[in-house]
Amino acid sequence: SMQVGDFKYFRSVPMQFSFSNNEKVFIENVVFCVDNEGKIDGINFALEQQTIDDIISKPDWDDYRKAVLINFLESYKTAFALARKDYLGSIFSDDALIIVGQVVKPVVVENQIKGSDQVVYHRYTKGEYMKNLERSFDSKEYINIKFANLDISRMAKGEGEIFCVQIKQDYYSSNYGDSGYLCLLLDLEDPQKPIIHVRAWQPKPDENFGIFGPGDF
Repeated sequence: SMQVGDFKYFRSVPMQFSFSNNEKVFIENVVFCVDNEGKIDGINFALEQQTIDDIISKPDWDDYRKAVLINFLESYKTAFALARKDYLGSIFSDDALIIVGQVVKPVVVENQIKGSDQVVYHRYTKGEYMKNLERSFDSKEYINIKFANLDISRMAKGEGEIFCVQIKQDYYSSNYGDSGYLCLLLDLEDPQKPIIHVRAWQPKPDENFGIFGPGDF
């Protein structure tokens, strides 16, 4: 178990999930959030063990900060799986910078391919992103996210701590799937109310700058 503020998180109970309209079955380790009265306040899907180990191994961070980061990433992952629109809306700042990369296929002319795959980046406001997210949730029976290859850096010390989270994301759903790289600029000034100032997703490392990181915003 781990303690974050007034809540204790008990890890991890394996549970199997299946769906009525397709044959997809997956197993997630579930984390139970219990308040100081011993009542279950919520559940999260656990991070993969390697991602947890990547956070725990940070030598200069205290245990509380590590627990906050683990809880945030698990809450973020679970919000997509359970279509928690209110939670996702609450963790993005009103002026959040949201960037999504899209692969553009080459033009085919007279059975010949002209050019190569290119990635075009689109910028969205929080409102635009949340509307797109709501449409996505409405069209899917399930969403499952797996994280790997975590790289996380502390950008500011003391009050108003900012972290840059870079992580590989595998996204599965009932009608769509992709793999890519996610970068989150995360404000933990109030550990109980984390705020995302930047969310950037790209399908692959860019040939010019690699993966979005702290120096790009």
